[in-house]
Amino acid sequence: MVRAGLEKIEKAKKNGSWTILDEMENLIVSPDLKEAFKKNKKARNNYNVFTDSVKKQILWFVISAKI
Repeated sequence: MVRAGLEKIEKAKKNGSWTILDEMENLIVSPDLKEAFKKNKKARNNYNVFTDSVKKQILWFVISAKI
């Protein structure tokens, strides 16, 4: 890899963008989404029957709204 690429990686590691999708890939539900599911059982039940790929899309939507 060229120097510019390595510099981008280092920058991403420092600002958190290098690992921002790790929780999504592992289907980890954020605390705020867990809280919303506690308040809306129908939404939680619907989420639970989605395929992993759909769950990742939903989690990406939540993550991307925060950045």
